[in-house]
Amino acid sequence: MAEKRPISRLALKNISTNIPLKKVKEDAIKNDVPPVSATKPPAIAQKTTLAHKINERLTRDDEAILLEEQLYKEGYQRDYIRFLLHDEKRFVLDRNFLQTTVFTTTSRYSVVNLLLKMQQYFRTPDNEYYMAVKLMDLSSKICTEPEPREGILLAITSFWIVHKFLDSNIFISLKSILKFLRLIPGMHHRYRMEDVLKMERRVLTFTKFTVQLPDPSIFIEHFLRKLKLIPNKHVYHGTYFVCDCLSTFPKFSYLETSLVAAIALYTTLVVLEENTSRFVQMTQNVFHEELLKKYCEDAISKIYYISKMVQCQEPFVKYSATEKLGISMRFEKYIRKMDSQNIGFNRK
Repeated sequence: MAEKRPISRLALKNISTNIPLKKVKEDAIKNDVPPVSATKPPAIAQKTTLAHKINERLTRDDEAILLEEQLYKEGYQRDYIRFLLHDEKRFVLDRNFLQTTVFTTTSRYSVVNLLLKMQQYFRTPDNEYYMAVKLMDLSSKICTEPEPREGILLAITSFWIVHKFLDSNIFISLKSILKFLRLIPGMHHRYRMEDVLKMERRVLTFTKFTVQLPDPSIFIEHFLRKLKLIPNKHVYHGTYFVCDCLSTFPKFSYLETSLVAAIALYTTLVVLEENTSRFVQMTQNVFHEELLKKYCEDAISKIYYISKMVQCQEPFVKYSATEKLGISMRFEKYIRKMDSQNIGFNRK
């Protein structure tokens, strides 16, 4: 015998002798179902509540960030920069370090240009590029064969090591790096994953797993923040453009990283005809003004020099883009102006 289901009193009022009992039960069950409001469905209400909670969480995170910025005040930043100024000296190479490496000055131009091309292709941060160049120079002694293949292998391995170490939001697989190399016109060398992993072991063994290297972007951001010039995008992109140009020269690795950043910013201020007195006053205890002027002239000469070289065009390509405000064109215009006034440039 089937189990009887309860029937509401409201449904029993409508019972008629002419209606079958089964029909009465079905109507009663239907009448017991509570109506659902058409204006406020439960799913939409739940979504609205969830969005509100997310916005509330984001607001709390913003407040936490502001609180951290208040905690890490001037004293903390000053101590951190002082530590970096002392620590960076460990990674300064000899002025003639290329003589004992696989690179010549010309071959290094091409390899660094390749690293910059990779940085643009994969959209990695600037500090990854600078650290990869520094790691490549530090490890260049391990390459014993004076062949372009060895230098390129060391460069892409340095890029791969730094990317894994920094663990940025952009994921790049080793397979995608090797695939990218095949897309470059004139790249005749083929590399396997085993080749990169073997070189990785050699680099890490030689450097004793020292991958955290000082890079100019730390000091660039510090200088711009102190001078309140970060909103000035022309100065911001111009400084990084000069630093990218300097990275193609060995001077990038045999000068202190802080000095490279100071040269890049001072040169940008000169080219863009901005006031340099505030920056000179801020850094007078570390860098003399005459030293900055000397290196500024040399930096402009270096930019003029690589602007004529086919294998060093990547900094100009990168900073001629609209998103970079076409800042490289401002420098080229300045150089042409100086050249028209018969001001000589050191081409070495």
